[in-house]
Amino acid sequence: MDNNPTVKIIVDFAGIFQNIDQKVVYCKNYFALVGDKFISYDTEHDPKKMITITEPAKPSLPPIITLKGDSSIFDFKVFDLATGNEATNTFLDWFHDSALKPVKLGVNSNVTSYQQLSSGTLDVTMMLVAQNPTDKQEYTIGWDPTIEVVDL
Repeated sequence: MDNNPTVKIIVDFAGIFQNIDQKVVYCKNYFALVGDKFISYDTEHDPKKMITITEPAKPSLPPIITLKGDSSIFDFKVFDLATGNEATNTFLDWFHDSALKPVKLGVNSNVTSYQQLSSGTLDVTMMLVAQNPTDKQEYTIGWDPTIEVVDL
């Protein structure tokens, strides 16, 4: 994997699956839309500060992920909050905006890479597939981050 500027998607898997098991979050046919309550973000491999994470004005809104570049390639990588390590046995995918072009998909199941094509606020839904340790079923977990792309 290249050392592209990377958005670390830090997932509270234990919190998600506990809330699924307790029927606190809506889940149907092994799909749960969890919002950003169990998701946080950080960066790595970003010496030029091409990624910024800004907390929202209202706590009910997701943080804003801003990507700055000119046809730059950005990686999005899933980490497990409990261990601090890259998530294993997960698959990350998006319904993505046409402003980003997927590249090198499938290199690692917990990583996707995208090339910036144009600027603006993106309409995306991120999803990951992970196994619930309680019932051993695979669940699709979705959330809608706020991503803005800015040309340099």
